[in-house]
Amino acid sequence: MSFVLFLRCWVGVALPSPYGVVTFVIYSPALPNQFLDWDDSANFLNNPHFRGLGWEQLRWMFTTFLMGHWIPLTWITFGLDYLVWGMNPIGYHLTNILLHAANAAAFYFVAYRLLAKAMTGFGEIGLRLGAATAALSFALHPLRAESVAWVTERRDVLSGLFFLLTILTYLNACDAQGATRRRWLGSSVGCYILALASKSIVMTLPFVRCPERAVASRPHLLVAHHNLGFVLLRVGDPARASEHFQRVLSEDSGNVDARTYLGEALVQQRKPGEAVPHLELVIRQNPTHMGALTHLGIALVELGRPMEAIPYFQRAIALYQNAPLPRLGLARAYLALGNTAAAKEQSEILRRLNPRLARQLSPPTSAGSPAERR
Repeated sequence: MSFVLFLRCWVGVALPSPYGVVTFVIYSPALPNQFLDWDDSANFLNNPHFRGLGWEQLRWMFTTFLMGHWIPLTWITFGLDYLVWGMNPIGYHLTNILLHAANAAAFYFVAYRLLAKAMTGFGEIGLRLGAATAALSFALHPLRAESVAWVTERRDVLSGLFFLLTILTYLNACDAQGATRRRWLGSSVGCYILALASKSIVMTLPFVRCPERAVASRPHLLVAHHNLGFVLLRVGDPARASEHFQRVLSEDSGNVDARTYLGEALVQQRKPGEAVPHLELVIRQNPTHMGALTHLGIALVELGRPMEAIPYFQRAIALYQNAPLPRLGLARAYLALGNTAAAKEQSEILRRLNPRLARQLSPPTSAGSPAERR
């Protein structure tokens, strides 16, 4: 089956599924929504470049990093929306909802396939009920609302669709042989490329699988544990990441990078007190380790010790003046001390270095556009 034929079958089977229909109905109240002041103004209302699919628009879509993202396929869908709907937001919301309805169907098929492989003793009814529960839990979870009801977040639902299709076609390849297997693998690669062109966060999909296989096949290989820990940390699983960094340190206690990542993971788990001794040890071994300096400062701020944190942020900035994270940490430390003038100075510098990160300092200090925290 060719990739094009697969997509045609997908449109015919997935969209009419009951899970897609339920999802569409639940999210349909978002249809009359307007564009939002958060990011929609910059992306659509004040941006003429996406309006159409001519050569100039396509060139812009494939070269722009507007708001810090490279999302050419997402921009193409916005260009299609403009050709059909102009600047009427109802059409943009309709596309988001339809994409998420397709995601619900895709999630059902992926869940069904995985449950069938993992739970061989289950009957057909049990597998279908389990897959349906998983699909609806995913599709209707409150965390999905922002990605569906906010036009800017089209990149989430679009990349999610191709992410799920990448997994589904890969599962088909695992069950096939010869030329059929190669075609499914090619389809999986094609879906993955489309997912990357929708939102870059999906790049972690193959990177998680590779270190996991390396750890499973060679558990003594420290570099595999280090790599898997790093990937897990970056995809938001600091607890599991900590386990792999601790495994590295159990046999290589002088590995400053693994210890720094362990400290960062502990901070992310709201365990700054446990992170501090690890990061202090790294700095004793390597006083110019920017990551350790920065995350030790962050840990100290979270422990209510901003005065102690300030020198570490300052040392990191002295080493790397254009690094935004220590600037953010320093501004927060000053805010915690009530030194708003110094915090404002760092905030202004941060705004030049990384406007998206600077928004996290908007009052209250953890606020800002939800899209900027991704």
